[in-house]
Amino acid sequence: CSQAERDEVFEELRPHFLTLAYNAYAVHLVKKMLDNASKKQLTGFISSLRGHVAPLLRHMVGSVVVEHAYELASAAQKQELLLELYSTELQLFKDLVPEKETR
Repeated sequence: CSQAERDEVFEELRPHFLTLAYNAYAVHLVKKMLDNASKKQLTGFISSLRGHVAPLLRHMVGSVVVEHAYELASAAQKQELLLELYSTELQLFKDLVPEKETR
């Protein structure tokens, strides 16, 4: 299909991606949609995972979606996904630690 048709299908399924990520058969559709997603769509999908990364990783099928999104993500997006696995305290105070100390 054309890119315009892919974009329409992506936008139509966007609200249902988290539900589809838990389904053993629909996970293949989600992975294929991520493979063909534009950077903007991929960024939107990764931001929609916020708050759902840990539950998805504990799920046998959902973990495949997180892994696939992680592989396609940029460095900043990967950091965003990993940050959800840290403790609440570390998430709150991550900005207080300097990235590089100069001596």
